[in-house]
Amino acid sequence: TDNPRRFDVGQRFLTDELPPRVLVVRSRRNYNNGLLVGFEEILDRESAQRLQGVSLTIGLAERRDLGEDEYWPEDLMGLTVVRPDGEELGTVTEIILGDAQDRLGITTTKGEIVEVPFVGAFVGAVRSSLGQVEVSPPEGLFPE
Repeated sequence: TDNPRRFDVGQRFLTDELPPRVLVVRSRRNYNNGLLVGFEEILDRESAQRLQGVSLTIGLAERRDLGEDEYWPEDLMGLTVVRPDGEELGTVTEIILGDAQDRLGITTTKGEIVEVPFVGAFVGAVRSSLGQVEVSPPEGLFPE
């Protein structure tokens, strides 16, 4: 999370299980450069171990406001990728979140997958109203 208060006592999360469960933060403390979080609904080690691999989510209304040139991944999915001259390159079909930088996974018009770093040097205007994102890829990245 980019919100240091996200795991304050009383904060609520949904699990990505089917059906999802609500978990409420009971306690938290710093531990080995991270956080150790206790939930009201998880009372023993066995219950905690069953949470391995489970993602925690929050409601859309709880997300922070985005800054200029920030986007939620779902806002980019499905956008048509075009060069500055308007040539269509493909469609955003994946957002790859990385430690150093994020990447757009683009399925080309020929059906190949190309990853473009989501940085200003390569990704220009995101025109959601037109369903487009402008990309200036380095030479040779996209198949001819």
